[in-house]
Amino acid sequence: MYRTEYVQSVVRTRLLEKELLSHVKFEQMVEASDVDEIWRILHTTSYANLLQDKYYANEEFEYFLIDVLQREYKHVYDLVHEAEYIQVLQLKYDYYNAKVLIKENLLGDDLTNLYLPLGTISIEQLKSGFEQEISDITNRLAEAIEETLFDYENYKDPQRIEILLDRRYLEHLYDKINLLNIPLFENYFQAKVDFLNLLTLLRVRKQHRNLDFLEEVLLPYGSIEREKLMYSLNDSTRQLIRNYEHETIGTFLKRALEDYEQTGSIHSLEKEMDHYLLQIIDDAKYIHFGPEPLMAYILKKEAEIKNLRIVFMSKLNKISVENINQRMRDVYV
Repeated sequence: MYRTEYVQSVVRTRLLEKELLSHVKFEQMVEASDVDEIWRILHTTSYANLLQDKYYANEEFEYFLIDVLQREYKHVYDLVHEAEYIQVLQLKYDYYNAKVLIKENLLGDDLTNLYLPLGTISIEQLKSGFEQEISDITNRLAEAIEETLFDYENYKDPQRIEILLDRRYLEHLYDKINLLNIPLFENYFQAKVDFLNLLTLLRVRKQHRNLDFLEEVLLPYGSIEREKLMYSLNDSTRQLIRNYEHETIGTFLKRALEDYEQTGSIHSLEKEMDHYLLQIIDDAKYIHFGPEPLMAYILKKEAEIKNLRIVFMSKLNKISVENINQRMRDVYV
């Protein structure tokens, strides 16, 4: 990688970042009387061109959000000099689609509407590979699918589909990030694993599952030792705070666990995770030569889409403004 090749790409990415939705725009949408008003607000933003070209019914907001992400990935592909830097961000969609495909075939359900056309492998290629020869897909993903199918034959447990494919995804992602050698995203990846493992710990406690199950579902590559997490299974929430408040993500964990102690809901931990990860990728603004700003832009756009999804779903379900605000994540602008 020659970082100087990215000078113009970074400049153009900075211009795209200026079009990200501001706090003010999200406040307007949260306060909107209905979904129709949300569409009207979006017509005053960078989304106007897309909305002029295509009509979306209120209940079709998911199609709109997918179209937005497809457009943004195309923008960044036009700027990037080595596609693997963007493909590493798309990998999660490949493994998500593999989950949908396996469940659709094993459980006999029609899950067509759940596929996301955002991965490195098209849905048609994935389905064709599954029906004909799995090895035609890609070696790593094919191995993960075959392992999951074999596991299902033995255990008949749909929950294990999620567990196994999540683990294989992280192993695949870890290897790719190491090859790319981008410290910013190595930190991002490790912090995400730490948060996900704490979320897993809380879910396992709530389900009254045993230590063997926790050991199986904990993810590799985090900075918090697996043994420390396992020994925390039966600790009180107050003790969990003491256990983890000095970790790298400790300040955010402490705030989330204090809320969890009061409410019993893991929502705060999910929200703090998103805030912390956004904080990490925001450091890309100090990098002027290299692919990091392009990768960070895509992640910021995905965070924006998550907030838009919260607003749309909340308005359709007539959720109060107060409850919407509690669900909203930080925004970049």
